[in-house]
Amino acid sequence: MLIQRILTAAVLIPVMVWLVFFAEQVIFQYAMLLIVSVGGWEWARLVGFEKTVTHVAYAALVAVVGYILLVTSTLLMIAILSVLILLVWTVNIVQVFQYQGELLAQGELQKMPMFSGIVILPATAIFMIQIHDFDPQLLFVCMLLIWTADTGAYFSGRQFGKKKLAPSVSPGKSWEGVYGGMMAVVVVAYFASGYVGYTGVDQVYFVLLAIVGVALSVFGDLYESLLKRKSGIKDSSQILPGHGGILDRTDSMLSAMPLFCLGFILIKLANQ
Repeated sequence: MLIQRILTAAVLIPVMVWLVFFAEQVIFQYAMLLIVSVGGWEWARLVGFEKTVTHVAYAALVAVVGYILLVTSTLLMIAILSVLILLVWTVNIVQVFQYQGELLAQGELQKMPMFSGIVILPATAIFMIQIHDFDPQLLFVCMLLIWTADTGAYFSGRQFGKKKLAPSVSPGKSWEGVYGGMMAVVVVAYFASGYVGYTGVDQVYFVLLAIVGVALSVFGDLYESLLKRKSGIKDSSQILPGHGGILDRTDSMLSAMPLFCLGFILIKLANQ
């Protein structure tokens, strides 16, 4: 398993670096739509669709919605969309803490996730495309902050974890892990702010945005765990050997990217 994880990461990381820094914008855009479409196929499994044809149809619908958003989006529309998606995530977070361990009967659909996924997934692609349009380095830093939080939480949780964060959803996560991850993020965000050109007040805003955005990323992970537990599925898929599925690797970004995108839009407008 460890060898598989290492080999998969050895392929994925260079591909992602190429997409972010070296690919033409149009290639990056369609790559993001493709990734969330695969995530749509996995999401369909998690919410209770059983037939392959429905998985494919759901993925196609995610792709179509994403394309429509891409060709019609303006900065104002993206800002409004990010607010709406953050409201959806507020409801999702409440569901995480209300979950009592109920499993679905075979074939039973989870109604709200079924509809919300059609918006959350393509919107995430649009947010990442917009941040990339601002500055590819900015998008890379956002991903770096999420990875830093995950790594910091893993090690601090293993060392100090006692108080469970959401035991019925993800028993392995602890508040101590969250605190450790957040501390690591503050350090990385401080130095990364200079890397992307933020100084003075903007640097303070960036660090605060990083803290809140990464806090939200925790709930993206927890919400996917909730969907998997309710559906009795261990991984969203096996498309990434050793890592599970696309959603297993990007769940934190689903909840963090709307806030990051909105924050960067507000910083940009404040500096005009």
